[in-house]
Amino acid sequence: MSNLPECYSCSKAVITGGGYANGQLYHQDCFKCSHCHIKLEEKFFTKEKRPLCQVCFKLYEKLCELCGKTIITNCVESNGKYYHSDCMKCINCGETLDG
Repeated sequence: MSNLPECYSCSKAVITGGGYANGQLYHQDCFKCSHCHIKLEEKFFTKEKRPLCQVCFKLYEKLCELCGKTIITNCVESNGKYYHSDCMKCINCGETLDG
């Protein structure tokens, strides 16, 4: 049994050429988009702790129905549409809705 750390993707020992992403160790060749499996070189995104390339991340991206900007945190869903929590306001008084 080896005391060498294992690659999160292939479970083989990482001797050289490894790196950490999201707290997990990968061989450089094993660090791939979890959706399309393209090798991730530099910039990557995560969804539910899974690495994604920019193209695949867009598949999961939620846009605010009111301002049109990407929602990263504090998402409110209503009737199948998504909103920033700060964008959800009462149409009568303009106060932010707290849910």
